[in-house]
Amino acid sequence: MREVIKLDTTTVEQQNRSIRDERASRIDSLEVAPAQEPVREPRSRFNSINLPSAAVPTFDLKKPFTTLRGNNTRTDVDRTCNVEADAKIRGMSFFSQNSIASEPVARVRKGARAVFQACVFSRKEAGGTVPMIEVEDGGEAIFIGCTFVGGGEVVNNISGDITKVKMIACSGRDTDGYGTVENLGSL
Repeated sequence: MREVIKLDTTTVEQQNRSIRDERASRIDSLEVAPAQEPVREPRSRFNSINLPSAAVPTFDLKKPFTTLRGNNTRTDVDRTCNVEADAKIRGMSFFSQNSIASEPVARVRKGARAVFQACVFSRKEAGGTVPMIEVEDGGEAIFIGCTFVGGGEVVNNISGDITKVKMIACSGRDTDGYGTVENLGSL
């Protein structure tokens, strides 16, 4: 004999709503910024921003101690980005298109310290001669495990002080060298 179980639709709807709310809460907890929206630093310090695997508009990091993380599947930036306060940028791909062939893909401003980790920097246009990264006098940059492909010199270290720009375990292909930097185990 079969028994028919009648469920109160209100209970089923409540269970479904509860499941949807729980899943939405889990997704929100990842704190992934919306695709194609400008990067925002909501706090005055210590922002932590996870970016989606998509093209990201240019960013200007102005608040100290911001951490910007690209999605491991690929987060691309194709315009000049500025770091104006201490920041850590991880897992992003910076590509120079012909539209910015005369500009660096990333610029570290005076007074800022930027740590780039596991990032890719590439010049897509043929014969790019402008360095991919510019570090202003008074700025500092550390590159750890980054890859640089194409173009001229990698870094324009305006101060010329090699203690202000460090390359650690990085890889360069088809470039004219890293520039005026301290090279620690990079190829």
